[in-house]
Amino acid sequence: ASRPEYDATVPDRPADDADRYIWARVVLVGVILVACVAAPSVGRLWGGRWAALAGGVAGIIVWARLGPRPMPGFLPGLICVSGLAAIVVTTVTSVLA
Repeated sequence: ASRPEYDATVPDRPADDADRYIWARVVLVGVILVACVAAPSVGRLWGGRWAALAGGVAGIIVWARLGPRPMPGFLPGLICVSGLAAIVVTTVTSVLA
C-alpha cells in the first residue's frame, strides 16, 4: 500500500473551525493580558496608590484564573510567566510613582 503523492494542483484549504478556535484563543489571551496590565495604571489615575494596588491584585487574580496555564508546554509557560511579570512590574511602578 503506497501513499498517494501530494497533488500540487489542490488549492490551499480554507481556514476551518480549529484554526478559528486557535486564533480566537490567542486574541482572547491578548485582550486579557492588556486589561490586566492596564488595571494598576488605570487605578492610579482614577483613585491613587491604593486603587493601583487593588487593580494590580485584581489583575494578578484574573490572569491566574483566565490566562494560560504554566504547564504543560514551553510557550504557554513563557506567556504565563511573562504576563505575570508585566502585571507585577506595572503594579509596582504604579504604586511607587
